[in-house]
Amino acid sequence: MSILVKTWKNPARCIDYNTQQWQLLIHQSRASYMLPRMANKLITYYQNGKIEDRIWHHFSSALLVAKRQVENTSMELNKIEVFFEQKEHQAVILKGAAYSATNLSASIGRTFNDIDILVDKSSVDVIESELWFLGFMPMKEDDYDKLYYRQWMHEIPPLQHIKRKTVLDVHHNILPLTSATTVNVEKLTEHSTLIPGYKKLSILSPQALILHSATHLFHEGEFDKGIRDLIDLELLFQQYFQEKYTFDDLVTLALATGLERELYYAIRYVHNVLTLELTEDELRRVDKFSPKKLNLAFLDFCFLTIFTPNHSSCLTWKKSLATNLLYWRGHLLRMPLKLLIPHLFKKSYMQIRDSLKRPKPIEETFNG
Repeated sequence: MSILVKTWKNPARCIDYNTQQWQLLIHQSRASYMLPRMANKLITYYQNGKIEDRIWHHFSSALLVAKRQVENTSMELNKIEVFFEQKEHQAVILKGAAYSATNLSASIGRTFNDIDILVDKSSVDVIESELWFLGFMPMKEDDYDKLYYRQWMHEIPPLQHIKRKTVLDVHHNILPLTSATTVNVEKLTEHSTLIPGYKKLSILSPQALILHSATHLFHEGEFDKGIRDLIDLELLFQQYFQEKYTFDDLVTLALATGLERELYYAIRYVHNVLTLELTEDELRRVDKFSPKKLNLAFLDFCFLTIFTPNHSSCLTWKKSLATNLLYWRGHLLRMPLKLLIPHLFKKSYMQIRDSLKRPKPIEETFNG
């Protein structure tokens, strides 16, 4: 078990760390996008004089960065709110920005790179064209990439503001249209509620927040932020049960949306890797959503290996293998082989073509 996971599960152990252990924890946390979140976990020990200033300044700097991001996210959401008010559209804010806007426990110290919104598919084209006038321009320039997003994906190409550089991902579903898993998005969003202080921006219900987070994580193909996202789920589960929501409601929504397998994965791996505590009855109730034994053995190998920091100290042959297996699994979940193989050939050709077009570096020569 990595020092990051050990410390997250039992932060009191940090008071006995030597310099080498502190360095490793800081490096693993930074590599896993977890430094601000770990800082928040350990702040009580610093305030009680258990952590030296020379160590703490790494964490305090990370907290300042996270605080700045909260301020920037609030500013961006205010601008998006004004836009949606003027255009009479509605949007559901997803993932990190949603956690931040509603001060969920999962937002504390969590950093993210873009703002994700979910809108009705019928209004996507209109919203996209109107966002261009607001300064959000497509980041994908290649015609094939544009076609790939519009024909098969659950979102349009990412948009970036020309001045502020904010990246906005506009979704109309939570999984690609070619995915083997079909999601009932209407059921997922039907109990969304307005974010306090906003009239056009909503957040998913507590049950839907967990299911969306689980779906996003367990359909991924790249896991450089895997342990951070698993901890997101742990915090969402903890807040869900602390606020007295029921396990029945969670299972009911999973069945209604077609995401019962994703709920099973979330419970299994948060329970096994981190600290989620459930009753035997609750664990048994989701066991019926389990894949077959051979498939589960494969997934256990992959996920129990991959949920470690994205740092060289955690790199083993098992993690390298799990990384590659999950990369291909993510692609296969995204689209069937008859579409995937031509797509990968096309992307490979484009990469080779672009590399040949790049100008060669000029070699300097020196005489005598």
